[in-house]
Amino acid sequence: SPDGAQLSVTHGNDMYVGTAQNPLVQLLDLGGLTARYPAWSPDGTRLALAVRKTTNEPWRLAIYDLNSGQLSFPDAPTNIGGLAGAPRQRLVFAAPSAAGQPQDIFMLDATGSAANITNTPDAEEDLPAWSPDGHTA
Repeated sequence: SPDGAQLSVTHGNDMYVGTAQNPLVQLLDLGGLTARYPAWSPDGTRLALAVRKTTNEPWRLAIYDLNSGQLSFPDAPTNIGGLAGAPRQRLVFAAPSAAGQPQDIFMLDATGSAANITNTPDAEEDLPAWSPDGHTA
């Protein structure tokens, strides 16, 4: 988490929030979805996740509100290959821009709009991360 007090872990098909001493404190109710790649919001109240129901489905972006327990699904490309949160409510993730294309890096802003920020159809891009100052992905 941004304050360093909590962490989020994938354990089996489930997602938990806990502490370094006890990482499996809170099981998130994802309605039977499998989750991976948790990324914290800057204020620590939400987690972005890649989720799917079955192994035949693509991974899609979901936002879990830790206060309400609500799960929402932004309008974003599927087949998520990694997520990274950063200051100023920005989230980056890897996903193909179209079926059969390699993954590009997309940025989701606070309004829920996803924009392809790399658009490199000849290169596979995976597991984005932010610089320490939060200005460069």
